[in-house]
Amino acid sequence: MKNFAKLSRLGALLIGLMISGTLEGLAAQSMNVSSTFASSTADEMTQAELLKAYRQLRDELHVTQVSAANNRAEADAAALAQAAAFAEKLNALRATTDAERERLQREITRSNAERDSQQSEMQRLTRTVLWVAAVFGAVGLVVMLLTPVLSTWSRPQTNRSQVPV
Repeated sequence: MKNFAKLSRLGALLIGLMISGTLEGLAAQSMNVSSTFASSTADEMTQAELLKAYRQLRDELHVTQVSAANNRAEADAAALAQAAAFAEKLNALRATTDAERERLQREITRSNAERDSQQSEMQRLTRTVLWVAAVFGAVGLVVMLLTPVLSTWSRPQTNRSQVPV
């Protein structure tokens, strides 16, 4: 963007210089014409002098028109060059933006894949912990249910009548 601003300023400066050069040339030519007319009055001018003045004026007009056409062509060329430079920079910016977008998309895809992998690993680990806890709970419940039954079997059968009082 800085280069575009510099090119714009340079183009404006060149156009200004061309216009000022043309104006200086026109001013010098008009001085020549005025000095020619100032030296003689309209009453004293002959037909040949009038024809000469007319031709000189016509030539100056032609030079001015050619100069204006050249200036217009140079300005058009400068504008075309600036537009081409701007389009090139815009294309470069688009390419950079597209590359950045693709890089971010790849990174997001990789991040999503990693997150999915971690999530599935956590689910597997959670299921394993639940199975281990269920097995320990089942074993504990079986032990609790079997404890009274086994304790009654393991006691010796004593007769109550034989127990000393």
